[in-house]
Amino acid sequence: MRRTDDFPTATKIKLAKRVNYHCSNPNCDRPTSGAKSYTKDGTVSIGVAAHITAASQNGPRFDSTIPSAMRSSIENAIWLCQLCATLIDKDPKKFSAITLGEWKLKAESKYGMDLENRYPTANELVDPEQTAAENDILLGAIDGYEGNMIVFGERNGWDTVNLVGENYDTSQIERSLYVQAILNLMESGHVQRRGTDRAYELTFKGLKRAYALRDSGGHRRQPGQIV
Repeated sequence: MRRTDDFPTATKIKLAKRVNYHCSNPNCDRPTSGAKSYTKDGTVSIGVAAHITAASQNGPRFDSTIPSAMRSSIENAIWLCQLCATLIDKDPKKFSAITLGEWKLKAESKYGMDLENRYPTANELVDPEQTAAENDILLGAIDGYEGNMIVFGERNGWDTVNLVGENYDTSQIERSLYVQAILNLMESGHVQRRGTDRAYELTFKGLKRAYALRDSGGHRRQPGQIV
């Protein structure tokens, strides 16, 4: 039997749709609905219509000034995954009604704006020039340097970019391209710092990718002839 201050089913559905069935916690944002395995039309939901201020007097964030009708309204509801719904009730001082209200507004605004924006295609997300620069770095690190895998040296805050034995200090655009490439390789785990704050080396993952590139016929472009 539904409690007086519980949310009606129609309210829960509307609440979930307003955030595209995603958790409204900005640090989570996980989808809360999907297909059920081994079925043709079954679904799984881990979403919860949680109370911003509690439905009962002893509940978290209870506000006695709010009438019962308001407690069961969509204004007092936030859509969360089950984990986040439990979390906010276990630590109500940290997750105050004000904080939850801000989460709700941000999530609804985010997914409302998504309706107006076109998502880029996979090809648009991958910059071929950036990928080529990353490959240049990987190939250069194993190309005739007798095991010396230092990839970059920084001087004057990236004013120059040096591959071992070669100077990449050409145009600003080219330097920016290779700086971004090295940062991408670090983030993806292909490159790591080597002992100092100005030297880098390939990781095992980076070596595997570099040798695979070379074995497939990849060739490194020459500095000054790229951008």
